[in-house]
Amino acid sequence: MPPKKRPAPAAAEILPKRRKHAPTKSSCSSSQSQRSGDSNPGELNPASNPEINLTQFNAAHSPLLRLPTELRDQIWKYIFADLVIHPRTRAPHHPPTLHYFICYTPAQTRDLYSWSLLGARPGSPRTWASPDLEVAETGCYCPSSKRFCVPMVCKQFYYEVLPIVFSTCIFSFRDRVDLHTFALSPSSHVSDVQNISLEIFSPAYFSDWNPTLTISSIIDQFRSLKSVKLTLNSQSFGSLKAIPTNLLAPPKMLPNGAVRTLFSIICALQQFQLEAEKTTVVVQQRRRGADRITELRALAEQVRRHLLHHRPRRRSKRLLGESYEDVAT
Repeated sequence: MPPKKRPAPAAAEILPKRRKHAPTKSSCSSSQSQRSGDSNPGELNPASNPEINLTQFNAAHSPLLRLPTELRDQIWKYIFADLVIHPRTRAPHHPPTLHYFICYTPAQTRDLYSWSLLGARPGSPRTWASPDLEVAETGCYCPSSKRFCVPMVCKQFYYEVLPIVFSTCIFSFRDRVDLHTFALSPSSHVSDVQNISLEIFSPAYFSDWNPTLTISSIIDQFRSLKSVKLTLNSQSFGSLKAIPTNLLAPPKMLPNGAVRTLFSIICALQQFQLEAEKTTVVVQQRRRGADRITELRALAEQVRRHLLHHRPRRRSKRLLGESYEDVAT
């Protein structure tokens, strides 16, 4: 009887068994991307894919930048508006460089005017009624550790915040060199500045402000200016009784050089249409009890009234960029 033939082994028995490897991170990520419906998750990363529009990416993924533009602008204003910033020039550098410092002085220019409106203390005509103005110091406290700069979070944040900072903050100047450098600096965005503060205290350097504020190439850079906060010291003018009631009288009729300098500063700032509720003038005493408060208030209100009198600067048609045909017509 012939021997029985053994059946052929199955394919599974012929092929060796394969070892099962642990899934790698790439396979896990690929499987997760397949489950989420994304073919390649790296396509959504702006760092790995430069073709992605970063603004659109932030608008879709950032909780803050997904807000409407109007709401974001309100948030930026709550953070940066009404800060008093002192631009300072670092002289050894050429060209001069600007650094910005936040002012932490308790008695700032925006508060002095509201205190001065209270006038003199009853029974004491040479003493301010406000004790805060009586003890207000003319110095400013700007610690070097409080340098101000717009945070470089991302380009969209930077370019959204930058115009708000320059249009809502108060840029205060105590030195004409700082104002000159700020006005001509290409990085200062001076054309967006709406609020400035001029604190002119030293009688020795009062006349030096005249060329800085009257040169058109400097003062014309402030195209959006809407408010000026001017702080003066009575020591610069000598006797307050000698100051005429009309500071815009012909310069030959003005008593001294300081008053003529003030006349030039007023004429230079009248080209801007300033807002009455934001434009302030304060004249401080040369020393405590030296001047009558009524005379200081009268001079301050006279200067403020002249500043609010808008007189647009006359410009030739050629400087405005118009053609000769337009000039002829």
